[in-house]
Amino acid sequence: MDAQGREAGEAQQPPPPPMSPSTSQIVLQVLEQYGWFLLLGAILIYFFWGKLEQKFRQFQEKQEEKNLKKYDSNTAQRRLESMAAARQRLQEKYDSEARVFAEHQRKKEEEKRKERIDDWDRHLEGKGYRNKFKPPRANMKSIKSSVCLLVI
Repeated sequence: MDAQGREAGEAQQPPPPPMSPSTSQIVLQVLEQYGWFLLLGAILIYFFWGKLEQKFRQFQEKQEEKNLKKYDSNTAQRRLESMAAARQRLQEKYDSEARVFAEHQRKKEEEKRKERIDDWDRHLEGKGYRNKFKPPRANMKSIKSSVCLLVI
């Protein structure tokens, strides 16, 4: 009965808890599931590392320059002077363009004035007021002749 009791008692005991996976097993499971993604990510990081590192260095340099400019009065003064000079150059460019535009507008107005005077003179001579007839353009003649050729 002793042997049967032990067998019955052993059968009633719960099975031992599963062993917790070790670190190496966890790493292997992650590599099995996400290996291709990790490999692709590593390759992309390798190719873009040079560009990212360069951008990071430029960012750091800009931050250092910005900090120096905040506290250096000579640099701030030079920056203000250069901005004023740039504004002056832009203003001069704008003024010259405005002068050219005003001259162009003045010439257009002068031509319109002369045309009106000529129209009035023609009217006084009895040739009609404000002649609406405009001679056909050269390319219109070629279009009309090609249309005529097609009709024939």
